[in-house]
Amino acid sequence: MYCSGCGAKLDDNYTFCNKCGVRVQPQNTSNAVRSAALKLPNTHIVIIISVILALLIVAFVTFAVVLFSGGLGTITGKYEYLNEDNGCYYTIDFKSNGTCIFTDDTHGYTHSRSGSYEYTDGEYILNFAFDDLYLPTTYSASLKGDILSVRQIAGTGPLKYGGNFHR
Repeated sequence: MYCSGCGAKLDDNYTFCNKCGVRVQPQNTSNAVRSAALKLPNTHIVIIISVILALLIVAFVTFAVVLFSGGLGTITGKYEYLNEDNGCYYTIDFKSNGTCIFTDDTHGYTHSRSGSYEYTDGEYILNFAFDDLYLPTTYSASLKGDILSVRQIAGTGPLKYGGNFHR
């Protein structure tokens, strides 16, 4: 605290200036503390706003990735399998809506069936209901680059032992 008469620095408990003798008013420390606190930013609010902004940025980036990549686990396009030893030629044409078409074009006989696929636990699960020759068949597939590795996990459809399809 300072003397209002001569400006000398005084201890907070003084009632008179020890230099000029002027009566001094003790400074209200609660007002001083309150005004100093108002000048400093509230760190809790700053932290909360920072966390909310970080979460919004993560949500926006995730949304953009899903939107522009066609969705998580979405595969599109035609993949082909040709076994030159036995003349088997199969294609799977994936649509972005979760459907696919399996075509068997072996020995001049073309046979197509619609199916569906989903992405579960890091792999694609393909389901087809073939005609009377085969039971409904489920395949598991994994995609690495342009190679789709397919294996049968249930049913008696074509491609019994699996194979690699190429884009």
